[in-house]
Amino acid sequence: QFEKDIEEVQRLMDKAEKSALKAVKKEMTNITFDLLGEGMRRAPIHQGFLRGSGIAKVNDEKTAHTKSTGNGSASIVDDSTGNFSLQKMVDKFMGEVAFTAEYATIQHENQSFNHPMGGEAKYLENPLKEKSVMYVKGIADTIKNDMDKGGG
Repeated sequence: QFEKDIEEVQRLMDKAEKSALKAVKKEMTNITFDLLGEGMRRAPIHQGFLRGSGIAKVNDEKTAHTKSTGNGSASIVDDSTGNFSLQKMVDKFMGEVAFTAEYATIQHENQSFNHPMGGEAKYLENPLKEKSVMYVKGIADTIKNDMDKGGG
């Protein structure tokens, strides 16, 4: 019986881990969506190409991107319907948001530029700094809530 109990404990631990990691992946996706949206709204506007060049990933798997909609505006497109490897999450858990327009880095870093049509320098860095505590708390709460529900 003892060996069966040990096997049951291991099975339940594996189930709890899988459930928690799945919940954290969803929360990381939500975080990248949020940061992408903040960056899109804060990116300088000229013709909207910069705002429309955003991309979000979790563990190098695209979760969202922005798309120019004309007149300097853009929208977010959800790409998060693909499979997500548990092992990939265990090995390397990273959310990533970037803007790929050729001039994105220059616009982000140069704080002396004037943006008469709106936007700001540090359009990704600022919201990340402002929301980092909230993002980390969101991940912790996600794990706690998953465990409170029985880990799956």
